[in-house]
Amino acid sequence: MSYFCGKYQKHAIRSLNKQDVLYKVRLIGYFASCLRTIQNDESLWRKGGTDLHGNLATNASQVVGFTYPLCREQCGSEPKAFSMSLFASQFSSYLLAWLALTAQLPYGSHNHWDNISSAIISIGSPALSVFSLVITLLNRRWMRQRFAHIHYPNKHNAITVFENLQQSPVRITPVSTAGARPLLASLVVLPENDLWWAKAADALSFTHTWSVVNVVSIIWVVIAYGLTLASFEPPTWNIIGASVACAWVWMFAVVTAWLKLSPNCEDARLRKELSTVNRQYAYVATENGPPALASSFAAQYAVTLWPDVDGPNGWHFPKYSQGP
Repeated sequence: MSYFCGKYQKHAIRSLNKQDVLYKVRLIGYFASCLRTIQNDESLWRKGGTDLHGNLATNASQVVGFTYPLCREQCGSEPKAFSMSLFASQFSSYLLAWLALTAQLPYGSHNHWDNISSAIISIGSPALSVFSLVITLLNRRWMRQRFAHIHYPNKHNAITVFENLQQSPVRITPVSTAGARPLLASLVVLPENDLWWAKAADALSFTHTWSVVNVVSIIWVVIAYGLTLASFEPPTWNIIGASVACAWVWMFAVVTAWLKLSPNCEDARLRKELSTVNRQYAYVATENGPPALASSFAAQYAVTLWPDVDGPNGWHFPKYSQGP
């Protein structure tokens, strides 16, 4: 059993019974009351009163704490009784603002339960949230480095397209399974596909993360954190509030970084926009004539998201023909 020393005083009241002796423990007072008792008794604070640095105090004005043995002797060692009103007050003051900030994290899974799971994992594992953030940042940096020395008229649009798709399962199809048409080569080489790159870059850049709501949420958290630290002063140290606030500072940094990166995570909208651009602007080279829209042949495109969506009913996994 763990004990919270220094929170309550113990008063044992002996009740006699014909059969046994019962001891009832009445928990009263708070740390401040116990501290005042020690400050007002010279024999007590000289015995175990401490200053801000944990050293034994030399006068009563320096006493802001006391040693653990004196704590158990004067204040008791019983566990603190749960108080719903105290819990609700501290929860709303110190933790609720931080939990509300998790709504600013990027969610966009097709399944709402996956979004809820992501939120719970983010709260429970700050290291995993930071890891995901760093991987996204390094992946974006790596992608731009790969395109840095490529001389291609649609280079900047290509960077925009793949940066917005990096949170999604992208599938690149070099050659169509029906007719062996060069899908990827046509997308890169054909001048007719310059419009595809421009439209795709514009359609997939729909994320606008910085808004009034986001800014107000962050400002509110900063104000709550400042007020918590302001209440952290002797003799009534607000230890619980300050410790909770300091433990959740990582959330401010992670949320601000995610809003700065602005990753595109809305799976349903990404699929819809990319599918529309593919149907309307993706051209493919033909054997005996000018380039034609890929949608006029089998419904396959060079850049898609995996798995394919088969109408409004859900997913289907495409079957590919086996070679001889």
